[in-house]
Amino acid sequence: MGKFDSVKNLEDLFDTISYAKGASVIRMLYCLIGEEQFKQSIRLYLNKYKYGNTNTEMLWECFNEVTKEKIDQLMENWLTISSHPLLNCSLKENDNRWSILIEQKSMKKNSNDIWTIPLFIQTKSKNIIKIMKEQTLILDIKKDLGMNIEEIKN
Repeated sequence: MGKFDSVKNLEDLFDTISYAKGASVIRMLYCLIGEEQFKQSIRLYLNKYKYGNTNTEMLWECFNEVTKEKIDQLMENWLTISSHPLLNCSLKENDNRWSILIEQKSMKKNSNDIWTIPLFIQTKSKNIIKIMKEQTLILDIKKDLGMNIEEIKN
């Protein structure tokens, strides 16, 4: 029996979790690229394909064109993997240098899925965006974030 051979299979694909996850993923993209580029991308997509049929790849092509980034690669795992990542963050010190260790794992048991995750780091003085593409990311507090350990502890 094929993937779409029963109504039950279709219902499983479009459940409440799928819609909630979809909304969260769109919000993540909106926050990453900003309101103006998000609107420009949607406008381009709607104008380019009005009166026609489209697919998801066509949407991401419009986002790629506007942002000059590879949005399709960022979004791929978010939309194709049924689970989502769980992040574990911890402070580490090595030779008086402090870093933040971030590790990701799937919420699915026995899964080695890896997501491309935009990390939004908010401090009192600035907002920083880092992209996590591996299972582990180490951010040097001084070098990567331009902060000192007192700012992190507070």
